[in-house]
Amino acid sequence: MRPSTLRIVGICLSFALLSTLAAAPAAAQTGEERFLVELDAEGDADVSMTFTYDLDTEDEEAAFEELRANETARTALADRFGSRMTAVAADASTATDREMSVTDPSTEFRRDGGVGVIELSVSWSNLAAVDGDRLTVTEPFASGFEPDRPFTVAAPEGYGVASAEPSPSSTDETSATWDPGTGLDGFEVVLEPTAGDETDDGSDDRTADDDTAEDSPGFGVVVAVLALVAAAFLAGRRR
Repeated sequence: MRPSTLRIVGICLSFALLSTLAAAPAAAQTGEERFLVELDAEGDADVSMTFTYDLDTEDEEAAFEELRANETARTALADRFGSRMTAVAADASTATDREMSVTDPSTEFRRDGGVGVIELSVSWSNLAAVDGDRLTVTEPFASGFEPDRPFTVAAPEGYGVASAEPSPSSTDETSATWDPGTGLDGFEVVLEPTAGDETDDGSDDRTADDDTAEDSPGFGVVVAVLALVAAAFLAGRRR
């Protein structure tokens, strides 16, 4: 097995063990579920994943509120998310020959009626390759990633989407979104300043990737198991 595959297997096993603590609340089908990448002009990004859970019973509501108020548990959840994303960033660094790092993992809990919303986020440095005033995003999304929720790449202020492969499910002036289940092999998004916007056109040492590596960063499976950790934390609080 490739090292990245072994890492993924380990992640799956750890989440599987955690999820056996109790049955997890059902995932809610709402418009808040999303995977969002918000880039800045330096190629860094805020990356967030939002999970929703139906809180149909008093026990589920109590579990959610208890977890939201428990700073230790929220920190543990953020740290788990951060460590998983750090592993993905390490594989993506190898694939692109560009050093990436993940910092500042955090969690946000909120209620939307009878739905509990958990947002996990990190700051990701060097996610996009920088060539002058052009940003290019490929890995860790280009090798076998298939989102299980709407996946959006948002351009920095003053930038727009110049091109995107595969074709997005929807676009606007500053972002591109792919529907759940879209295969993203060969993924590439190029962002450039919009007409009339003045940016620094100096060169940057974070040049665009020539090719994606044969070894996949394994992001698809990592994303799939992240939902389990939030559910398992909620389930554990109900015991």
